Amino acid sequence: FYPVRGLGRGGVNTDHLAWELDPNFFTEVLNVDFNDASANKTRGYSTVQAAGPDSVWMQLFDDGTAKQLVYATQTNLYLLQAGGWLEVGGPYTASEEWQSCAFGIHCIFNNGVEVPQSKAPGANFVDLPNWPATWTCGLIRPYKSFLVAAQVFDGGIKQSNTIFWSDTTPANELPPNWTPGAPSLAGFITLPGDGGEVVEMVPLGDSLLIYTQAAIYALTFTGNADAPMTLRKLPIAYGAAGRECVVEFQNRHFVVGLNKIYVHDTVTSLPVAEDRIENRFFSEVNDVTKTRIVQNTRTTELIVYYSAQDRYAAEKAVIWNATDDNWTFRSLPDVKCISYAATPT
Repeated sequence: FYPVRGLGRGGVNTDHLAWELDPNFFTEVLNVDFNDASANKTRGYSTVQAAGPDSVWMQLFDDGTAKQLVYATQTNLYLLQAGGWLEVGGPYTASEEWQSCAFGIHCIFNNGVEVPQSKAPGANFVDLPNWPATWTCGLIRPYKSFLVAAQVFDGGIKQSNTIFWSDTTPANELPPNWTPGAPSLAGFITLPGDGGEVVEMVPLGDSLLIYTQAAIYALTFTGNADAPMTLRKLPIAYGAAGRECVVEFQNRHFVVGLNKIYVHDTVTSLPVAEDRIENRFFSEVNDVTKTRIVQNTRTTELIVYYSAQDRYAAEKAVIWNATDDNWTFRSLPDVKCISYAATPT
């Protein structure tokens, strides 16, 4: 008889053989949570509100009166209400590449092939006002009182490593223009060298961090009308694998890169999955650029959901408990998007 104290404290480690590990590690688990040095069966799932069969993305936002949830099918946008889903946009060109963001009291959805769509409180989605007529973009994110766009197609020509930002925006309004030059603060910056395409942009502290697959840059507002933004490269050796592969938590970023899972604070990085589940994850995931991350807002769990097959929906997740610093795996019911929201009543 050999007592094991703190069973489950180490979580799962699939990258080492059992005899190399302490007794409180598991070498294979599925649907088990590790919290406070204990191991417990993961809770299951139940249907709260059925969505469309081709739903691909969701966005939670606050319109100034209540928290709202919008989801996208390939061609339409729907708002969750107590009685079900209300169509509030579309039809659009079919796309599985929808992305979204909250901007003040507005919600913005973008499918990469048409003008980004914006929703004001109580209204349906419309073309984002004052958006340049010749532009589409693959990515649009908020930063302070600006909207920032990347992967911009201007007249059919793609600006892969150039980022564009709008003029500063009054509270609860949308950008008045995207035209550089006084009195507007709108502008653009091209990343130095051949850093590759911008794949994600997420705020951290006072800056907007710009990710390529190989590097990270910090875009920072200066307040200077002649040069409203500065750009600097961070001393981090990795980038991000793709869109939705970066999440802010505890004043840091948690990132899935092309071959590394890590956290950083803009100065130093920590590979949190190395020698633990990293080999298993990267050998198992079919396309790491399609990996997505969400933080459990009630815990310090970072959920990385992915597919081991050649498809969009994810059937599996690997989860890092940042408080206890351990990992586990969970099965998923073919998930395309995870978002935390209030249950409709």
